[in-house]
Amino acid sequence: MCQEVKKVMGSWQYDETDFERLSLIMMLYGLDFTVEEIKKYMKLSLEKNERECLKLLNKKKKRNLR
Repeated sequence: MCQEVKKVMGSWQYDETDFERLSLIMMLYGLDFTVEEIKKYMKLSLEKNERECLKLLNKKKKRNLR
């Protein structure tokens, strides 16, 4: 999921941040975000661009309420 995932003794090792990212991706998928929208959201999230993340969420909310 990220560059920091390590393979130790034949097993992949994940940290709390990896699980948080996975949880966020699953939530966005559950909200009917497309793969491209999820990629865009995750990029903005990693850049700490909360304003643009909120815009994407509001845009999706408006589309889903129609």
